[in-house]
Amino acid sequence: LEAEHPLELAGPEIIPALVEAVQSGSGCAGIYSKVWLATPARFRRALPMPRTERRIIRTFAAFRLGQFGAQASAAVPALTRLCQQPANVMVDRARALQALGWIGPAASSAKPVLVDRLHDQNQFVRQCAVQAMLDIGDLTPDVAPQLRPLLQEKYAWVRGPAAVAVWIATQQDGSLQRVNDYLRQEHNRGLRIATAVALSRARTIPEETCT
Repeated sequence: LEAEHPLELAGPEIIPALVEAVQSGSGCAGIYSKVWLATPARFRRALPMPRTERRIIRTFAAFRLGQFGAQASAAVPALTRLCQQPANVMVDRARALQALGWIGPAASSAKPVLVDRLHDQNQFVRQCAVQAMLDIGDLTPDVAPQLRPLLQEKYAWVRGPAAVAVWIATQQDGSLQRVNDYLRQEHNRGLRIATAVALSRARTIPEETCT
């Protein structure tokens, strides 16, 4: 939205309305959308496109809630449910994950869903899940096994943050060495940047990494 748009200028008083928008179901439009998606492409062209207005509103509402940070903690249950949308509703899941991360430690109850989304079939959703876990914090060793498969990802913005998350969760020298190796990647600028950005979310950065 434009910087002067009323929804950008509005304060925390709009949080209840945003939560309601996130919780809104898709009704008949949602049913038709599923039918449309399941229709073979050669027939789909003859059908009207499903209405997307409500989904757009829901996605924006999730994004705007995240911008309020901890003030939007009452939205955590609704955002958590939004993270569990069907596979074809990728944008909803991604924006909800981002919002939970921006809400921060107040969204800690969503951790089980975040861990589940680490295995999402969509790359951007996996990225948002790792970043949300870093933003919420309090990563414990039991999440490391769920994070380690992401270290095999080709996509830098999943692999770099995953390496940082594994180190934060385990505090193991080998995990820290991996982070340092990623930061020294001369031929993979994207991985260096993604790792450095993720590392900025760590509460304590080892001196050897700083230098």
